[in-house]
Amino acid sequence: MTGENGIQRVASLKAVEAAGCLPVQAGGHTLALFAHGGRVWAVDNRCPHMGFPLSQGTVKDGILTCHWHHARFDLATGGVQSGVPGVLDGDLATVSSVVEATSTDFLQGTFAQH
Repeated sequence: MTGENGIQRVASLKAVEAAGCLPVQAGGHTLALFAHGGRVWAVDNRCPHMGFPLSQGTVKDGILTCHWHHARFDLATGGVQSGVPGVLDGDLATVSSVVEATSTDFLQGTFAQH
């Protein structure tokens, strides 16, 4: 449900923390929510290289690794850390605002990509 200022509730904090990563629909896009380092990060669920679902990747030290061709992205910025040799990969689309827990224990954000 989208409320004031384009804020949309997408998942409970407990569900994301329990799963570690949870794909959700928001703003017409599929996002992957990652619980890491005491925060929740939201990124486009499609790897910019070839569209592999990043919710099937892994996160270590704030770096998300796509398991199809091992492209790596910084969760905080979406910046490419390493890509596939010979392929010009783009940055990962992240959400425009930090996803936050509300008093009702739902995650929300403004989910416009940048």
